[in-house]
Amino acid sequence: MRAILGTPPKDGLKHWILGTVLKDRDIACIPMFAGIWDVSARAMYGHIVARPILQDQDYSACSYRPETRADYFRVAGGQNAAKDIFLDPDTGPAVKSGYEYLSFEDLSAHILPKGSRRVAIVFDMVRSRFKKEDYAANIVQYLSDTELGAFAYYGTHMYLLFTGRNREEPEAVKRLITASCPKERVIDVR
Repeated sequence: MRAILGTPPKDGLKHWILGTVLKDRDIACIPMFAGIWDVSARAMYGHIVARPILQDQDYSACSYRPETRADYFRVAGGQNAAKDIFLDPDTGPAVKSGYEYLSFEDLSAHILPKGSRRVAIVFDMVRSRFKKEDYAANIVQYLSDTELGAFAYYGTHMYLLFTGRNREEPEAVKRLITASCPKERVIDVR
């Protein structure tokens, strides 16, 4: 796939899952760009994810204050409230808050508010001293211990987290994933 897309393997996984495996789901993207992305880089990213981009502002410029974080994620509501949302912070969800992190609070307050039926799909390029499977399993367990359903699918050095308030929706996505992907790469609640 790298030769076809001219992108790193992590982007091939995003393209395959979002553009092929989940092609029939209504998914939009909040890429959480950090730093300067020129027009051609943004266009290439749009091709990779094969989904409409809702928010293309630099995430690092607005992430330090709670009110700017709420503004940044506001595009996920309104007319987009029924769409699943793909978030691409590279660092996945984290307890701490900072420009490079998507916090659990961001997920529950802005992306998956009470009553939401959507699935949030979060990319995480694991840069941890833990094995990616263990790291992802801890995140899945943490979310499942709250009121969110969750599972993960891992690749060579990254994983995609699938979570939602309504536990039925992540389960429906998991059925699609396991119908097309190796089942041993799915990380579920322990």
